[in-house]
Amino acid sequence: MRALLTILVMMGGIILGCGGLEEAAEEWAESMAPIPPPAHLADIVGAWQNDSVVLVIYADGMMEHEKHTNGTNTSFNAPILEWTDTGFAAGIGPIQQTFTINAPPALHDGVWSMTVNNQVLTRQ
Repeated sequence: MRALLTILVMMGGIILGCGGLEEAAEEWAESMAPIPPPAHLADIVGAWQNDSVVLVIYADGMMEHEKHTNGTNTSFNAPILEWTDTGFAAGIGPIQQTFTINAPPALHDGVWSMTVNNQVLTRQ
């Protein structure tokens, strides 16, 4: 995924740079850079899952999301582009997805759990 992101950024820079738009290329590359979790959400870093969802959030701001429902598997791996009071948005270009943190990470009886998009996930 990181290699693909690097290639996309480079290609965007080359295409835009050829038209004399070097500044636009730099802005585009910066807008695609992953944003690490804020300090108050440091505990969100790690692998989380339940029976149908796997969510991995990396300290550098990259994320992986897999969902398995009714025999259908979807996968979404992208940089986190924005953190808000209620969650985060991740994506590349026009392909973006918003994740709502319904309950932040918390330790209960020795097990870390959090709720994202109304799915209770436990740390693996």
